[in-house]
Amino acid sequence: MLENLFLTFVIGIAAGIVGSLLGLGGGIIISPILTLTGSLPSQVASTSLLAVASTGASSTLSYSIKKKISYSIGIKIAAFAVPFSVIGALVSSNLNPDEFKLYFAILLISTSLYLLVRKPIKEDRRNQENRGRLISNTLLYGGSSAAGFISSLFGIGGGIIFVPLLFAVKKLSMQQSVATSQLSILITSVAGILTHSVLFQQDYVFAGSIALGALIGAQVGSFIAIKISERVLTTLFSFSLIIISIQLILGYLQ
Repeated sequence: MLENLFLTFVIGIAAGIVGSLLGLGGGIIISPILTLTGSLPSQVASTSLLAVASTGASSTLSYSIKKKISYSIGIKIAAFAVPFSVIGALVSSNLNPDEFKLYFAILLISTSLYLLVRKPIKEDRRNQENRGRLISNTLLYGGSSAAGFISSLFGIGGGIIFVPLLFAVKKLSMQQSVATSQLSILITSVAGILTHSVLFQQDYVFAGSIALGALIGAQVGSFIAIKISERVLTTLFSFSLIIISIQLILGYLQ
């Protein structure tokens, strides 16, 4: 029992570091591991979301002190994500996500490639301030809704969508995108956790061990993120999306 709790605590630390550093929430580490243990999808999502919320809370506090968070944007996109977070939790026990994994992997690969080559495009479009505002808002809030749904469905956190949206659509720096994403993830994941708690029985000792580790790891990740250059952080995030995509494709093929 103690060995398992220590292992989950270490996993939580690793998830917190990665989640805070890249703005992902940490679920990309926890969800695949829990899936390999044979846990039900609803159990995977609910347990992972608790760690995601811990990462979000710890990171939000740290980034807030460093004044890296755009609160107005973070709260707005969270407001669109929360209702769909509840829906994602409701369907997690009934939906077969195999085909969706493939389509989602394609989306993530496309996003990662876009982020890797985006800098010249950003510079070419700086003077086009008023063009495409409607399209941008549609992408931002539509994408945020999708992030909320995916967050509760898979327990991976919405950062894989929040960060690219904030960076590409709202033109925030990568550090600001990561920081603001953590605020949105915190709000969204709490909604998912509450819904899962009503619907499913949770092992709170097991989940609490992961969450405590994530809380500590998030402080380390947010400290490292401030020290890393924009380009390095963008590259790390892009390749992390590719890794997630490969995991999703392998899950689809199994």
